[in-house]
Amino acid sequence: MDGNAAKDARETSGMKSDDEAQEKEHFNRIINAFRYYKTHSMQRLNKTETYLHNLPKHHQVLLSKYSHQLENVRVAIEHNYEIIKLIVKDVTKMFENVDHSDVENNEQLTKAAAAALTKASNVDMEKVQSTLKQFVRDWSEEGAEERKACYEPILEEIERRFPLDEHDRRSINVLVPGAGLGRLAHEIARRGFTCQGNEFSLFMLFASNFVLNKYHQTVQFTNGF
Repeated sequence: MDGNAAKDARETSGMKSDDEAQEKEHFNRIINAFRYYKTHSMQRLNKTETYLHNLPKHHQVLLSKYSHQLENVRVAIEHNYEIIKLIVKDVTKMFENVDHSDVENNEQLTKAAAAALTKASNVDMEKVQSTLKQFVRDWSEEGAEERKACYEPILEEIERRFPLDEHDRRSINVLVPGAGLGRLAHEIARRGFTCQGNEFSLFMLFASNFVLNKYHQTVQFTNGF
């Protein structure tokens, strides 16, 4: 190997190492954001409760129903966090072509580990909350009407183009870009097509891996979100 070739090889190796380091940093950041959900949400809730308790008594009486609603929010946060712990469990090994097992992934998340969490950015926390809301739209009974409005026209068009009596649907490959939590891809596959979902966001990939590959009961989580 001549000098230029050796230099190119070192530069390529260095770029690969930098890319891997950045990928792991990003991966770890998303896990941290999920784990920071409870801390972030409780801080916001406590701030609201403090503001409420500082109001004049007669105003607090008028807002008694709102105070009760805040207690419901607290319960929902706790339930959501139990689901989040299941979402991030084993995610370091969810990709066949890369292993992030050296990324800290304390599945039990002890109090000491929770205290060591890094404060997540507001942008990342909004993405965590958006991901949880996606569960409602894509996988809950409450989201059925919205799914019907969003997905049914697509499903009907695919079935119209490839009627069952004219095509072996297993030979029809369908790609769903921006697959999110995978409900549309799931419905296409249920109709007999070979379907692949494409998704860039690790927030969505972690959550879709949880709902598609880990839990299969029709009704299992009902008190969160």
